[in-house]
Amino acid sequence: MTRLPKSVGNEPAVYFLSNMLRPNRVRRIPHLIGDMGEYIPKDVYAAAVAADPYPKFRTKLVAENHATAAELDAIDAEIKAEIDEAEAFAMNSPPPDAREVKRDVYAYEIA
Repeated sequence: MTRLPKSVGNEPAVYFLSNMLRPNRVRRIPHLIGDMGEYIPKDVYAAAVAADPYPKFRTKLVAENHATAAELDAIDAEIKAEIDEAEAFAMNSPPPDAREVKRDVYAYEIA
């Protein structure tokens, strides 16, 4: 697997990413299926898409020859395959026993 560089331009990669990944972002992917995000104004959503740090960082990595588009595509494919495998495992597993509903929800087990 290709690793990210230790620096990007004149900045350490961690510092660069921390400046791009702000906690005040608009949620682009809903918490649940069926949430279409109608409550987010279209202009706010469009601004969030335009400010997405992933494409910017990807472009910077390629532009500064830290990685090729093919290498980044391979990383994306590897991650997608891992997620697809986990999803298939979950969907093909039997449902948990009803007694599990309260397990690991509280600091200690309840009856």
